[in-house]
Amino acid sequence: MPPLSMRRSRRRRVFSEHLPAEVLGDGATIDLLRRFGLEVIVALPSDRETPAMANAFERLGQAGVPLGVWPLLDDAEGYWPSEQNVTSFVRRVTRALEFVDASGPGSGRALRTVAIDLEPPLEVTRLLLDGSLSDRLRTLAHAARAARGDARRVEGEAAVEHFASLQKTLEARGLETIATAIPPVLFDLDAGVDYWQSVFRTPCWRVSWSKVSPMMYTSILRSFFPAGSRSVGPTLVNHAARALSFHCGARASISLGCVGAGKLGDEPVMTDPADLSRDVLAARLGGVDDLALFALEGVVASPVPEAWLSAFVSDESRGREAVGVHRFEPSWAVSSLVSAASLATRLGARGWRTTMRRS
Repeated sequence: MPPLSMRRSRRRRVFSEHLPAEVLGDGATIDLLRRFGLEVIVALPSDRETPAMANAFERLGQAGVPLGVWPLLDDAEGYWPSEQNVTSFVRRVTRALEFVDASGPGSGRALRTVAIDLEPPLEVTRLLLDGSLSDRLRTLAHAARAARGDARRVEGEAAVEHFASLQKTLEARGLETIATAIPPVLFDLDAGVDYWQSVFRTPCWRVSWSKVSPMMYTSILRSFFPAGSRSVGPTLVNHAARALSFHCGARASISLGCVGAGKLGDEPVMTDPADLSRDVLAARLGGVDDLALFALEGVVASPVPEAWLSAFVSDESRGREAVGVHRFEPSWAVSSLVSAASLATRLGARGWRTTMRRS
C-alpha cells in the first residue's frame, strides 16, 4: 500500500504578501509560477487595489496561472480576520472579489481560492511574538479569562455564524477557501474542544473551510527552542501533519516557510532550501501533500529562486536520508512542548463546550 501522504491530493500554493504588483505581473515571475505548477495567493488589503495589481491579475489569468486572493484589513482594524472584526472582514472579502472581477475576464477565470488568514489582531500578535516573556504570559492569561465570559461566548458564536455564512457564499460561487491558522489551535483537535480557538478568537475547526492550513513556519518555531536543534522543525511539521491527516482528511493542508519576512518585518526567516525540503518531506510522510509556501517575495529576491521552488515542489520518492531526516522521533524539547500544551488545553478546557464541527 502506498504511503498515506501519496494518497492525498497534491497541491502546491505560494503566498505573496508584499511583492510589488509590477513584479508579480512580470514575465519572469509568471514563468516561475508556470514552470513549477504553483497557484499564487495574493494579499489584498484595500491599499493594494491598484491599476498595477489589476493588470497583474489579468496577466496571471491570461498565462493560465491559478489565482487566489488573500483579503486583509487595515492595520487599525486588526489586519487579519478574527472574531473581533468578522463583520468588517466579510465586507472586505466582497470588495476584494469585486476588484478581481473588475480586473479583467482573465483574472476572473483564474480565480480559484480565497485565503482566510485567521490570526489574533495585529496588536495582540505583536505582543505574543515580539513582547517580553511577561508581556506574552499576561496577554495569554487575559485572553484565556476573557474567553470564559458569557458575553464573549455569545460574541464568538455570532462570529462563527458570520464566518460559516461567508464560507457557504464562497462555496456557492465555486471558490475554495483555505483557512490558515496559528499552531496552538492544533491542540484543540485531540482535545475535541474549541479552547485555543476561543482564546485567540480564530474559529479554525468550527467552520467547514475547504482546507485548513496551520502555519508551521519552522524558522519561527525553532526560535522557541534551544539553538542548534535543526530536527525540531521537521518533527513539529510531521506531528502537525499526522494530527491533521487523522482529524481532517482531505481538508488538511500545511503552510511552510518563512522565506522572507511577513507583516511584522522581523520574523526569523529560512536561509537554506534544504530546510524547506526537510519540512516538505516531513509533511508528506505525515499524510499531508497540500502545501503552501510563504512567501513569493522572498523566493523572487533570493539569488536562485529555482532552488527554493525545486525544494518545495519535488515529488521524488527519495529516502529520508537524502534530506538528512532519518526518523521523526520527538526530541525532549518537542515532547515537552507538546505534552505541556496538551495538558494546558485539557486543564483550560475543563467544562468547555465541545462544539467543534468535524467533516
